[in-house]
Amino acid sequence: MLLNHINQGRQEDQNQLFISRKKAQRRDEAKHLMNELKRAVQLGNTFGETVEFHFKDKDGIPQKTEEIVQTVTAKYVIFRGGNMLPLERITRIIV
Repeated sequence: MLLNHINQGRQEDQNQLFISRKKAQRRDEAKHLMNELKRAVQLGNTFGETVEFHFKDKDGIPQKTEEIVQTVTAKYVIFRGGNMLPLERITRIIV
């Protein structure tokens, strides 16, 4: 009985550790994405350079586009010409 309780406690600790690592990984990915977006804005506004975006459309189908980034808001990337892409749909940025 005591051994089962100890094992259950270890399993819960391992689950918490796994969840903490996943949160840290998502936080690092979000930080990396924002750094790449800042760079994309600088390239777009200063040099008119395009950036390649890989994303999933509203149906979940992978897509890619090459655009000049004008600005980034809390929820969207806004391209020159007014088109917008939700940040949550971006899977990769190639600057």
